[in-house]
Amino acid sequence: MDGERFGCIEHAVVCKPDGEAIFDRALVFEGPHVITVAWGFDPSSGEPMLALVKEARDTVALPDGKTSVAFWGPPRGFRGHSETPQEAARREAGEEAGANVVLETQYLGDFYVNETCVASASPTVLLQLDLDRVGAIRADRGEKIYKAEFFPAYEIERMIAAGEHEGALTTSKVLLANYTLWRLYVLNRLGDFAGL
Repeated sequence: MDGERFGCIEHAVVCKPDGEAIFDRALVFEGPHVITVAWGFDPSSGEPMLALVKEARDTVALPDGKTSVAFWGPPRGFRGHSETPQEAARREAGEEAGANVVLETQYLGDFYVNETCVASASPTVLLQLDLDRVGAIRADRGEKIYKAEFFPAYEIERMIAAGEHEGALTTSKVLLANYTLWRLYVLNRLGDFAGL
């Protein structure tokens, strides 16, 4: 399953410290990609809001046999051949969340969002957007993105606590990591903003 865009999958054996095998697993090496922490101030209230997109992920296996789950998560995607993480983050925020004006871009670092099977670190970029100028979603053909919205902190915390994903009872580590990074950044930058 080698591919320029999706990387490759290798077989791995997880062992105890003494070398005894515990279980086998697939180890996924993703192609160059980016996770975007896209946020801005609500034009009406001035409250910080985080962009989330609702999309289907076909890589989930559920007990009831469903192979696709729709859930809220950050704008993310694969990078073009010559794109930096920052350039890809701006493009993905435009395609998936309708971001037309980026006010600030900050590279946050590389994170392992699913260390159980994904062996590739995820470059993560924070984008401050002008929410007065958000337009329509322009998702790539074949992407199953249903909608994009901007949420305040209290609503995201409620969604995470409820495990709010259609067909799944678990929370998304990517959403939790994305929200945590955003909350820490906004608190550090703005102080104790009401609602955070």
